Amino acid sequence: MAEKNEPTSPATQRDSTVDTYRIHVPDRVLSDLNARLEMTRFPDYFSEGDWHMGIDVPYIRELAAYWRSEFDWRAYEDRLNRLPHYFTALR
Repeated sequence: MAEKNEPTSPATQRDSTVDTYRIHVPDRVLSDLNARLEMTRFPDYFSEGDWHMGIDVPYIRELAAYWRSEFDWRAYEDRLNRLPHYFTALR
């Protein structure tokens, strides 16, 4: 008896290629983030340290200032890139 060839559809085909990649956020994206953080308009807060109506505004101001002036994305990116990163497309 002859073998029956099963038809394949795009849904059943798999591309098993695995590629590596490095994390790199373009400077323009980081500049845009910095500009957005700088332009943030914070609301007045009801009472400092009281989270029952949402995030504490002084805390979020502090967090935004940290992201703008202290967080070193390039150093963190380098730290992440010490680990291997992979991607594949399953089709």
